[in-house]
Amino acid sequence: MIQSILKIRFKQIFRATKGIGLIRYIFLISLLGFIAFVLFKQTAVLPNSFVATGIYLTIILLIQINRTDKRFLKIHFNNFKLILLIEYLLLLIPLFICLIYYLHWTLVILVIALTLLIVNIDFKHRQKSLNTFIQRLIPSSSFEWKSGVRKTLFLIIAFWIIGLFTSFFIVSVPIVLFVLGLFPLSFYDKGEPIQMILSFEMGTNKFLFHKIKMQLALYTILSIPLIIAFLIFHL
Repeated sequence: MIQSILKIRFKQIFRATKGIGLIRYIFLISLLGFIAFVLFKQTAVLPNSFVATGIYLTIILLIQINRTDKRFLKIHFNNFKLILLIEYLLLLIPLFICLIYYLHWTLVILVIALTLLIVNIDFKHRQKSLNTFIQRLIPSSSFEWKSGVRKTLFLIIAFWIIGLFTSFFIVSVPIVLFVLGLFPLSFYDKGEPIQMILSFEMGTNKFLFHKIKMQLALYTILSIPLIIAFLIFHL
């Protein structure tokens, strides 16, 4: 049964990568290669290896918290936690290779132990509409951001805090900025009703320029504290 689930996962990954196109596929492979290279270099020495391990495990934790198939697995499989554990251990293979290569056996054991704890976390999102102070700061004209932040606020905050508190780790902030830059892309997945677009009373070029300007402005505001922290530690 576990083999069947893993086959399904690999097919899902293959289908997803097949649909992104050649240019994005090359970019993705290049990015993963760069991250793997940085991970290999940074795990060579302490305390960088602890920081890299912490970031890696935080990503696994966020996956566990935000994945939507836990209920499905729990209903249909008695050993659903074992399935989760195997999936996470497979994702951790690059980290294990680096830690074993540099003989960080304590970290290897720690990663396995923490992964066992992570699979037992069953955090349930409360389905409620968030209207936080952060969202009220976003201009009304950027309704895509208001809607997107409502759905991804906790993830954005989590990655932002990770980037800020690990900014002494040279690759942490660039990686976090890249991840944070991916979130706004999902804000524009669905087109807005024509009535909302017409309400701006702008021409096509002016409307697009306004959207691009607001996108850059909001992302810049989000990024400035991380960039400042990065410059403090690495200038």
